[in-house]
Amino acid sequence: MTISIKKLLKILGIILIFSGIGFYFNKVIIKDICVKSYYQHLLKAEYDKAANYLFYWDKYSDRPAKLPALAAKNLYLRKTELLTGRGYRVVEIKDISRRIDDGLLIYRVQGTYEVNGERNSFEDELYFINNKIMIENSTDPYLRYRDGKIARIFQESYDEGLIFADLNNLIQEKEKKSEYNGIIVFVRGAIADGVRTVLKVAVEGKYPGKEEWDFGNIQLIDGAGKRYLPVKWSKGSEDETLIEFAGSPTKNTDVTLTLKRINGVEGKWEVKFPLKVFRPVELGFNISGKEHGNELKIKKIIFAKTITKIEGEISGDDLFEETYAIIAGNKINFKSVSVDNQSHKINLYLMPVDYLKVNNLKIVIKFSNPGTKESFFLNTDLKW
Repeated sequence: MTISIKKLLKILGIILIFSGIGFYFNKVIIKDICVKSYYQHLLKAEYDKAANYLFYWDKYSDRPAKLPALAAKNLYLRKTELLTGRGYRVVEIKDISRRIDDGLLIYRVQGTYEVNGERNSFEDELYFINNKIMIENSTDPYLRYRDGKIARIFQESYDEGLIFADLNNLIQEKEKKSEYNGIIVFVRGAIADGVRTVLKVAVEGKYPGKEEWDFGNIQLIDGAGKRYLPVKWSKGSEDETLIEFAGSPTKNTDVTLTLKRINGVEGKWEVKFPLKVFRPVELGFNISGKEHGNELKIKKIIFAKTITKIEGEISGDDLFEETYAIIAGNKINFKSVSVDNQSHKINLYLMPVDYLKVNNLKIVIKFSNPGTKESFFLNTDLKW
């Protein structure tokens, strides 16, 4: 029995068609498994496993992050730690569907997330880049804490406000430098929000290496000649660090970073650059709370891009043990608390709060009486 060439080609064509269809559906099935696995790990709060399915990016959503995969994953895990602090978790996946749009396979995932017992529905829309999940759109306001976008400039930071600013492209990217005696100081990133100014600084050249940076006579000087002093700087990497200054200019201006010592090496470095300032929202208050002879008066709240500052006065003889805020039922520790014993002024610093989405918070201070050892709580409720 002989088969004509025409019939043979037809058979081969059919085989190739079915092979192509099979190959396509195999790829779809694999992607289906990946999508389901990512959300199953979210349900169990297994972020270290969910991380393996994500496409990591920093500046552009269609280009992979510049960092190696493991370093990108570590940054992802760092930001998911913030979800725990906010009492967030995905509690239900209702439906997963897919469609073809201009040749691109797009998934729609509908589910429910919970924040401190309060549940809301969400919908994610995603597709694949390099066989990894890219979540393009979502109605979940906490998406940035669980998707593949990672910090691009302030990668050394564990500060929630700075991480949030970086994830939302608020950090100004710079590449300004000053050289003295073979040592170059770079400013590579900056943010100023009316409460604080934070710079990413890199140092190149021959200088003594140390476990902690040793900077001398650091100042930030704005266009009006006002000087800002550093509050702290991070250990950072071998040649980079984040430097935080108390306060910030009130409007966009040119500034100069000055240093006169780096790890024991004397010199004169001056880095000049333009600085954009995000103006904060300030609300005045005249609210007080009293307990066992201790009183807390709240005068003002400043809602800035990277931090929330609460200003007031405190009086009483008992000792501070603990202080925290309650927002939407969630206990959140203050980043720092400063008290002036002479003026009795108190400043409390909290993670950034969106005053348009949150309209109240409670300040809780735990005191102890040094004589009786008795502990008690002073609660002050703020609404706006």
